[in-house]
Amino acid sequence: YLPKKGIYGRLEPNAQPDDDDLPDDVEVLRLMQEEEKTAIRHLEYSNVQLAKALVDVDDKDFAIALAENREVLEKKRKHLADIAAKMQQLLPPQPVAEAPVIVAKRAPQPPPDRGTGAIGGL
Repeated sequence: YLPKKGIYGRLEPNAQPDDDDLPDDVEVLRLMQEEEKTAIRHLEYSNVQLAKALVDVDDKDFAIALAENREVLEKKRKHLADIAAKMQQLLPPQPVAEAPVIVAKRAPQPPPDRGTGAIGGL
């Protein structure tokens, strides 16, 4: 409200971003995907180290950090899945390749025994 300007209105928060606030550029999405994968690997490594440390020392801060990392990992994995889904949306469908047909040749068979009736053709 600005009385001297005669402006009345109300302040509303900006609209929340859509669930799909990812870019439409596949290359940018690939970079984001690699960054998320790297971050996930680092967090997983960190969690392993924290868990090992907690075996030796009962440290409240380590336990809190481990719990927080698990929450962050869950969010990052969901974000990674969202990125993959967006990329699948943007990329043209790939034709399903048919399996190659393999034609096996039969091994040559020995000719039938047309001997004199003696054993072994003798």
